[in-house]
Amino acid sequence: MCAFFCFYNNPLVKIQPFVVSIEEEQMGFLVRGKMGFNVNGLEKDLNPGDWYHAAIGAEHNAWTYDEPSVLVDIFSPPREDLS
Repeated sequence: MCAFFCFYNNPLVKIQPFVVSIEEEQMGFLVRGKMGFNVNGLEKDLNPGDWYHAAIGAEHNAWTYDEPSVLVDIFSPPREDLS
């Protein structure tokens, strides 16, 4: 399953990102903007063309910076809550 997300962040409002662990493998790549990712405690910034991978059950979260971002996420098997 492939999902296309657009994130818009208000630079005046900073939200503490939450950590999730899901039953699907998740990977994706950033099309536009800049985002931060944490997978099992390893943080990295993504710029356009960069990708990430979170294995099944991996604790992970993401956050935006002060610019809109476009992210393509791929889940296997497909997520029930997004279909």
